[in-house]
Parts: sequence; structure tokens; C-alpha cells
Amino acid sequence: MRRLLEELADPASFVDTEVSFRPLPEFELWVADVAYLSAERFAGVDPEDNVRGAPNLVIEVLSPSNTVDEMNERERICLENGAQEFWVVDPKRRQVKISTPDGHTTTWRSVKWAPELRQAVKSVVTVDPKPENETGGKWRVGAKCGPLDE
Repeated sequence: MRRLLEELADPASFVDTEVSFRPLPEFELWVADVAYLSAERFAGVDPEDNVRGAPNLVIEVLSPSNTVDEMNERERICLENGAQEFWVVDPKRRQVKISTPDGHTTTWRSVKWAPELRQAVKSVVTVDPKPENETGGKWRVGAKCGPLDE
């Protein structure tokens, strides 16, 4: 997941594994298995502190120690505090559940899911075109994920 995000994301953005963040001031630090921060959001992070609020994209990979309640609570809190998408990867079932703050959820199920995930990542980390006289495009997170015809 990390490599795919890095390949498709703006070089000025931030993609890493085991990213510490504090979704709300009163919460302990949480750690996302994989996280993405847009270039704009990353530029505002204090290098001497952890990410405040949830990263733009939080990816959690299920393990036997995770409970359904824990994942549902993490999803809700992250989506209410900055995350544009929250992904739950279930390697055992070979599926990825993608949720957005507006309540939209898409679940990818596939025996060969790499092409579908590539498409989903493209829909998350995309460039909003700007007029020719402006510099580059604006990176955004949160495009509706689902099967894309390309």
C-alpha cells in the first residue's frame, strides 16, 4: 500500500507506515498502519510534534488483535477529525473497505485485487487541474472510490 501511494502521490506529500497521530487533543497517540497527508496538510505539520487530527488517508490492516468495535470507533473518529478516507484491509478475506465522512462505503473483494487497489489509490490521490497560468495541480484526497473504467 505504501509503495503504491508513494508512486502516485505528489512528492511533497507524506506517505509512511506506522504514522503517529492524535485525532483529538484529549486522545492518546494513535498509530496508522499506513497514512497519507496531502502536500498542503504535511507542510503545516510541526516537525517536533505528531500529526494533529487524523491523516487525510488512514489505512488499517486487520490483525487478530483488532476487534470490530475498535475498528468502527477508529473509523468514526478519524473520519470526524480530518480523514477524507479510512481504509480497512482484510488480508484474510482479500478485501478492502473504504469509507468516507459522508457515509459512503465501498468494499473491494477480489482474488487479484492489485489492479483494483491501484485504481482506488488513483481516485484518492489525484490532481485537480488548474488553469495554465497557475502552477501545477492541487492534490486532493477523498474522491469517491469504486470501480473505474480506464
